[in-house]
Amino acid sequence: DWYSKGKNTATNYSYPAPFDQNFYLVMNLAVGGWFDGEVDETTKFPAEMEVDYVRVYDLKNRDYREPVEPVYEDVTLPDGAKQPLEDGNLVYDQAYEKAIKTITDGAQTLDPTYWNYVTLPDFGGKGSVDVTEQDGTRFASVTIDQPGVQNYAHQLIQKISLAQGGRYEVSFDASSEEARTIVAKVGGGAERGYTKYSNEEVIDLTPTVKRHTFTFDMAAETDLAARLEFNLGLAKAGVKIGNVRVEQVPRGEIDETATKPALPDGNQIYNGTFDQGAMDRLTYWQFDAGQTKGTGSVDPVTRDFTFKTKAQMKKGQSATLTQRGVQLQENHQYVLRFKADSKRIKQIQVKATNADGTTAYLPTHDVPLTKQTTTVEIPFTMTQATDLNSQLQFNFGLAKGEVTLDDVELIDITPVEVDRSPLKNVSFADGLNFWSSYVHYDAQAVVSTVNDAAKLAIASEGQEPWSVLLEQGNLQLVKGQTYQLTFKASSTVARPLEVTVENASYTRYFSQIVELGTEAKTYQFDFTLGQDDTAGLKFLLGKAAGSPFAAHNVTIDDVKLEVK
Repeated sequence: DWYSKGKNTATNYSYPAPFDQNFYLVMNLAVGGWFDGEVDETTKFPAEMEVDYVRVYDLKNRDYREPVEPVYEDVTLPDGAKQPLEDGNLVYDQAYEKAIKTITDGAQTLDPTYWNYVTLPDFGGKGSVDVTEQDGTRFASVTIDQPGVQNYAHQLIQKISLAQGGRYEVSFDASSEEARTIVAKVGGGAERGYTKYSNEEVIDLTPTVKRHTFTFDMAAETDLAARLEFNLGLAKAGVKIGNVRVEQVPRGEIDETATKPALPDGNQIYNGTFDQGAMDRLTYWQFDAGQTKGTGSVDPVTRDFTFKTKAQMKKGQSATLTQRGVQLQENHQYVLRFKADSKRIKQIQVKATNADGTTAYLPTHDVPLTKQTTTVEIPFTMTQATDLNSQLQFNFGLAKGEVTLDDVELIDITPVEVDRSPLKNVSFADGLNFWSSYVHYDAQAVVSTVNDAAKLAIASEGQEPWSVLLEQGNLQLVKGQTYQLTFKASSTVARPLEVTVENASYTRYFSQIVELGTEAKTYQFDFTLGQDDTAGLKFLLGKAAGSPFAAHNVTIDDVKLEVK
C-alpha cells in the first residue's frame, strides 16, 4: 500500500517505488532533542553505543515475489465515522455558518465536527479569524498580527474521516492580501504522531481568488479523526479560504491529455524522467508504433524510454512519442531539453504543435544522434496565440535501430521583472513595520526600535536558535539572481548571530554565523538563488555556541538585500 511522490513530480512514482531502489542502513546514537528533552545536568555522560556485528541476508530457497500493482476497490467508512454529506463533501459547514472555534492554548481540544482556528503561543503566532463574503462565497478570513516561526503557527483545521484505500481530492478557493505561500495537507492527529496522509502542498496565493486542487491516496489505516490543515504561518499577509471540499474520487486512469500547468520546478512536461504513474512508467505519454512494428518501453532499472525496431521501412507512418496538454503562452520564450542516444538511427525529429498538428509552434527540428548520450537544447519563442492544449512530439522515423530518451523538460525562460531591493524598511525608520519578531516561551526578550535601529534586549536566549528572532518575510526572490546581503550589528556581550534566508519549508538558500562584538560592524555576503521562491530573512539570536549569556542587548541596523 506504500506510495511516494517527489516535490516536482506530477504524480506518484511508479509502483513498487520506493522499494525499487537501493536503501541504506543507519545506526545512530542521538542525545537530546525536542521530544527527548534537552541535555542538562541529569544527562549521563559519557554515553556509548556498541555494535557487535551487522548482517544482511539474501533470500534463499525461493525467488523474490514479483511486484504486482495494488488494485483498490471503492471504500466505505465504518459506523461512527463522520460520513460525507449528500453532495459527497467530507467537510462540514462549508459556508462557515457556525462559529469557528479559536484555540490559543494547547490544553484546549479541537471541535470534532466543524472548523477550528489554531494559533498557539509556543510557535509565536498571534492573529484572529472572521467570516467575510466575496462574490457570493463566504470565506474564513485570517488576520495575522504575528506570523510565528513555524508554518503551523496559524492553522485552519477541520477533522474528517478517511478510509484506507480511498483516493481523495481536496479543493478550495483562496487568496491573500499580498503574494505569499501557505501549506495544505491532510494527516493524523497526536495519536497518530501527526503522520502525513497527503503530501504537504505548498500553495502560491495572490490577492486574486483562485481554485486549488490536489489528490492523495489514503494508504494508512482508516482514521476517523484525520485533520485537514491549512498552515498559514511564517508570513504576515492575511489569508482567505473558502468553498473547501474533500471528497472521495474514483481511482480511474489519469486524464493524460488534459492541460498541464507547470510543475513546481517550472517544467511544462509531466513525467519527463519516465519514472511516474502506472508500472509501465509511461503515464502522460502516448506511444504510437505507426507502421514500424517497433516497441516503446521504459527500462525499470535505468528509467529511460527506449524505442526499438528491427524493421527497415521505406514509407509509411513513423513511430512517435507524444505528450498532449502542454501549455504555451503567447510571446513567451522556451527551451526544450532532453537526453538522447541511439544505435544505427542517425536522427530523430521533434516538434510542438496545436492539438491536431495543423499549426507548428516549434517547427519540425532535426536532431542528430550518436551512440554517446548527449543533452539536446532547442530554444524557441511562442509566436502564436496562447495554447493551453498544445502537444510535444518525438518522431523516430522509419530506420531500423534503437533510440533512448530521458530527462525531457520544457522551461519558460521569459525574463521576469526582478525586484532588485525586495527588503522594506531597511533602516527601521518606520519602527518594526514589515518586520516581525518572535520570543519562544523558554526565552526572555523584548524587541523594539531605538534611534532608528532594531534593539533586542535578551535576558535569556532559550533552548533553540530560533527562540529569539527578528525576521522579514514575503521576499520574492528570482532564480539565477545573485543577491548581496548587508547589515550592521553589535552586542553588549560578545556572542554569535545566525542569519538565514529560507522558504516556508525551511529550505535554506543562505546561512551564516557571525561573531558580534561591542563595536558595530558591517557584514556583507553574496548568494545565488537556485529557484524562484518566496523566502524570509531571519536573524536567529536564541541558543548558540557559548550559551548561556549574561543579559545583553543586540542592535541590528542598515539591513539591505539587493540584486548585484
